[in-house]
Amino acid sequence: MFRDEKVAEEQVVRVLDFEIHMEKNSNGERYIERISELVLYEDGEKTREKANDIYYENVIVRYEKGSYIFMNPITQGQVELMHKNMEEKDRTEFVKFIKQQWGEVKDGVDSERSTKTQATFQNI
Repeated sequence: MFRDEKVAEEQVVRVLDFEIHMEKNSNGERYIERISELVLYEDGEKTREKANDIYYENVIVRYEKGSYIFMNPITQGQVELMHKNMEEKDRTEFVKFIKQQWGEVKDGVDSERSTKTQATFQNI
């Protein structure tokens, strides 16, 4: 049991990493509306308006007007973790896919974090 709601929220975000948001269309069929990465704020990153938030939602893929659109890249830390846990043949395809969709991975993808330094695939 948690005494502090923020501690519980942080632990959930650390475990989940990604959120797949489902919706229902007018025919009652389910579809994936968006896939997001849940990213914990680092110390000193929050703005006054978001002082109570411990994470932000990095929307990676969104369904709009009948098709899926790639939005923001997966953060560099998550890319490196995924890459490390793949077999060699999958690593090559994964890097090609990431580069094809986003060119390079930026550590900090929303507008408030856009001043963060960019990281490329040189270290994977």
